Amino acid sequence: MGAIINGTKIGNITSVKQTKGDTQLPQTIEINNYPNPFNSSTTITVQINKGINAHLSILNLLGQEIKQLSEGYLKNGIHRFVWDGKSNNNIISPSSIYFCLFKTNNASKVKVISLIK
Repeated sequence: MGAIINGTKIGNITSVKQTKGDTQLPQTIEINNYPNPFNSSTTITVQINKGINAHLSILNLLGQEIKQLSEGYLKNGIHRFVWDGKSNNNIISPSSIYFCLFKTNNASKVKVISLIK
C-alpha cells in the first residue's frame, strides 16, 4: 500500500497501466435451443454481453454448413432464431445430430442439436 500526501511519497506505490483493450467486457456467449431433440422446428437462443459481428449456422456431422441462420452485427442481449430443419436449398434434413455454430472474429461456441423424424 502506498500514497502521495502533499507531494510526499508514503509506502510503495503501484501504478496500473490501462490499454484500449482493457475497457472491453469479456465476450460471453451462451447458446441454447428448445426443444432438443426436435421434430419440425427448434428455437435457438443466443445471449451475448456486447454487440459484435457474428455468423450463426447449422452444420452436419461432416462439419459442412447446411443452413445459415444469421450473418452480421448483433447487439448485446438475447437473440432468437428458428431452424425448421431445412437446408439453405430448402431441402428437409434427415434425422441426425447437428451442430449449431456461433462464430465471431475471436470466439466461437457450438451447441449439439438432435433432429428426430
